[in-house]
Amino acid sequence: MRLFVGIFPDSDLRAYFRDVRQKLSKFKRNFKFVRIDQIHLTIKFLGSNIDPSIYKMYKDRLAELASNQKVFSYKVLGVRFGFKAKVRPRVLFGHISENKDLNELTKIATLASKGLGSRNIVSRKDRKKLIHHFTLARTKSHTSRSFARDVREYTKKIATPESDGMAENIVIVQSKLTPKGPIYKLLDKIPLQK
Repeated sequence: MRLFVGIFPDSDLRAYFRDVRQKLSKFKRNFKFVRIDQIHLTIKFLGSNIDPSIYKMYKDRLAELASNQKVFSYKVLGVRFGFKAKVRPRVLFGHISENKDLNELTKIATLASKGLGSRNIVSRKDRKKLIHHFTLARTKSHTSRSFARDVREYTKKIATPESDGMAENIVIVQSKLTPKGPIYKLLDKIPLQK
């Protein structure tokens, strides 16, 4: 199983991302947009070939380690096209401000993966500097610098969401890759403390 741990946006943020998608419709021929119900923030990619027995051990360990984590809010700072230093960006995303609760959940998700006795599970931190974000679209192919500049200028005009997002649970999702895009299946939802 191909698995990741993540957070799905609440209904207010989903509505915001739906509006963003409509505002960017003039660029849609160059983008492959993520389905609204599949937009998520990845906390930890677990791996592409996770055995069900390893998954169960991971899920139990994650639930135990996350049991003291409280519901928290996070702020979406707006929409960006491309990460820093990318001359020809590929990803359109909802940028999230630095958040200690989100960083703590990322550490917990990584810690839960250590020592499970499987080479298939990714037990290291994904990157030195993880940039938490909601992927909204990817370019269909390489684009010109002028396209990147136009999209970046356009996204600056898009307002930030009126309210912060709320993380009430973390989810473990199976991701099946297909030629038409990934298909997600929610396997488990781990509630955070109220």
